[in-house]
Amino acid sequence: MNLLSSIYIHVPFCRHLCNYCDFYKRIFESPINQIQSFQNYLEKSFLVHENLMSQYNLSWAPLETIYIGGGTPSLWGKEGAKFFKEWIKKNHLGISQVKEWTLEVDPDAWDEETIYSWRDIGVNRFSIGMQSFNDHQLKILDRQHTIRDIEKLLNFLKNKNLVFTVDFLLGIPELVKDSKRNITRELEDVFYFTPHHLSLYILNTRSNYVHKPFLPNDEKTAEEYETVSEYLAKIGLNHYEVSNFAKPGFESLHNQKYWRAQNVAGFGPSATGFFNREDGGFRYKCKIS
Repeated sequence: MNLLSSIYIHVPFCRHLCNYCDFYKRIFESPINQIQSFQNYLEKSFLVHENLMSQYNLSWAPLETIYIGGGTPSLWGKEGAKFFKEWIKKNHLGISQVKEWTLEVDPDAWDEETIYSWRDIGVNRFSIGMQSFNDHQLKILDRQHTIRDIEKLLNFLKNKNLVFTVDFLLGIPELVKDSKRNITRELEDVFYFTPHHLSLYILNTRSNYVHKPFLPNDEKTAEEYETVSEYLAKIGLNHYEVSNFAKPGFESLHNQKYWRAQNVAGFGPSATGFFNREDGGFRYKCKIS
């Protein structure tokens, strides 16, 4: 019997739909109804998932990693923490052996009560959708948060001794000719708050992206990548995967499940799970009617 010990949950709502993002999501305009609808979806999809696992001879093991991504999972709030705790219990998923439980948080979509509610049920890692530490770059990306919002969140997490990772985006459009992004300065400002991990992404856009003519060329983006890699190595982070850097001992356990082709259950409208079978890997989406 093949065992499954990791879960990814996709939370499909955001306050604002950024112009570059092509992840599935909906505007969070009716919170009570949308949260209830999403929770009903999770209830139904678990039964569908159980049938799928049975077909491929999988069974649950005590969970080792849980990742709640989006969208903007922090909008799920304390109601989400309460529901998820009961959902885990109702479906007999063991969490006593969870090593890493991550919740994604946007800098403009959180409050202390939300952070505490999720921490109290077991979340021990927070992933911050920062993207840049420059207000001009954030406006180009159509992000709604500012540097001040980022500073407030990172300062809170640091002062509460919580483990957190930040997202950093390369290849941002250059709307001003010959403009040069000061990546080292951004990183210096971010690491004042001592994050434990950084995930590095290169902007990948649709063909109709509004700023597509202004995307930097591959050579400039490669130069940015090298700048980030060299700086983070200098301050002691391990470059342990193409797009990820961590202080020793804070590498992402959940993401390594994917890289090592291990089983991960996917729940939520755009979540992709993975079953590693003897006849080859099998990616799936847990669809409900």
